[in-house]
Amino acid sequence: MKTSIPVGESLSQENDNTDELEQLKQGLAQLKQSFDSSFNTAPNLVAEKTTPLLLFKLGHEVYAITLSHIQQVLVDFDITVLPFTPGFIEGVINLNGDVLSVSNIHGFFNLSHNKNPQDSKLIVLKNLDFDTALLVDDVLTAVDIQQSQLNRGGQGCGEFVEGTFLYKGQLAMLIAIENLMASPLMQVS
Repeated sequence: MKTSIPVGESLSQENDNTDELEQLKQGLAQLKQSFDSSFNTAPNLVAEKTTPLLLFKLGHEVYAITLSHIQQVLVDFDITVLPFTPGFIEGVINLNGDVLSVSNIHGFFNLSHNKNPQDSKLIVLKNLDFDTALLVDDVLTAVDIQQSQLNRGGQGCGEFVEGTFLYKGQLAMLIAIENLMASPLMQVS
């Protein structure tokens, strides 16, 4: 059975439905435009690749090592001095039953080290061919440096410096730890 709707009401309902449909279409078009523009700006939102570093001081200079090479930092330690070792070896420490050499790398960067080793910090390295700890004057902080901030191979870079960057207005040098540890100067025979 068919029901009839008066013609005037039918046109009015169709117009209301058409208006609602147009409003929905406009809303969807705006939503799509907003969605599309967010994808267009998405590359700007993607963070630039960063390198996590530990910053420390040797003398008055700031240096850094990538965190992937650092096992831990020690502030309380006892160094056992060994006779007949090269000048850069301060001695050894016992770290949880493992004996680690303690390397004083100030001389590799032409820096003097006047401090008592007990006033210094040790950076215990990992992922190297041998276990060692670096004697440093102070540990500053860990930071993420954007790749664009790192000047690789520029002025101040040498065999043991991978790159330089600014930290709080001061030049900081990223140590090429693999080069330093593989250097014949670091080998004990």
